[in-house]
Order: sequence, then structure tokens, then C-alpha cells
Amino acid sequence: MNSSQARWGVLVFFCTIALGVTSPAETPSPKKVTLRELSANPRAFDGKLVQVEGWIVFGWEGDNFLLEKPKSKSDLMNPSQHYPQLWFHGDEAAVRKAFETYKAATYTAASGSENEIATGTLTGYFHFVPIIKSRMKDVFDPGPFQLDVTEASSLRVLSIP
Repeated sequence: MNSSQARWGVLVFFCTIALGVTSPAETPSPKKVTLRELSANPRAFDGKLVQVEGWIVFGWEGDNFLLEKPKSKSDLMNPSQHYPQLWFHGDEAAVRKAFETYKAATYTAASGSENEIATGTLTGYFHFVPIIKSRMKDVFDPGPFQLDVTEASSLRVLSIP
């Protein structure tokens, strides 16, 4: 190999590296799904980027759930009757945005309008964690459907008839 071929080889090598570094990384598009779809076939969505819309509920010390939107006031009064439930955690800014919307709905409800709820669309990585017998009794268990949130959007306070 002569020096001109060696230089050409080095040039091609560095160009290949430069092009690889500067090419944009592909970001996966989230799959739009419903809570019912996630619960019907959780293994198909396990580890996948999904986008799901629902009723945002915050509880005590991290028990944050996304539920199906209630259709009536009686549904609103019995949130535990809404199945499936998707426990969510993740990006602090996204979860904070969801919480601020939840607080606004709670404040509106406290001032007399009991039919206000927080709704929105959460995007993140879905995880299916089957129920295991070794889980501790009387300790918070988020359940088998979990979402590691990367983004919260379309957040709003909604009135239920």
C-alpha cells in the first residue's frame, strides 16, 4: 500500500466516523393505545413507548394513577371502580405538569363544582409487572400496569355531566 492509498483510507475512515456522529438519532414514535388495550395484551406493549389518555389521579406518597375517563358523576364518585389502572412515575417536569392540572381540578371541586377532573395524555415506556406472590402484604403495590412517563400533554380540567 502506498502513502496515497493510506491517506485515502484514513480520510474515508474519519469521514465515516464524522457522518455517523452527525446523523440524527432516530426517536421512536409512541403507539397510541387505550388503557383497555394495555390491560388486554400487556406483554405486547411491555417495554414499548406508548401514549395513553385518561383521568389523572394523585394519591398519597407516589400512588399516581391514570384511569379511564369517567362518563358520569357516579363514576366520578367511585374512582376505585375504574379498571384498569395505570400507575405512573418518571420525568419530574412531566409529572409536575400533571400534578398542577390535578391541583387545579381539586381546587375547582373544593369551591363547589364537584364534577371537575384532571385529564391528559401521558407518553412513556409501559412496563408489565405481573403480580408475584412474594410481594409484601400491606405495602403499597402499584399493580402490574406501570408507565415511566417521558411527557405529559393535553392536560386540562374537564367537567363531567
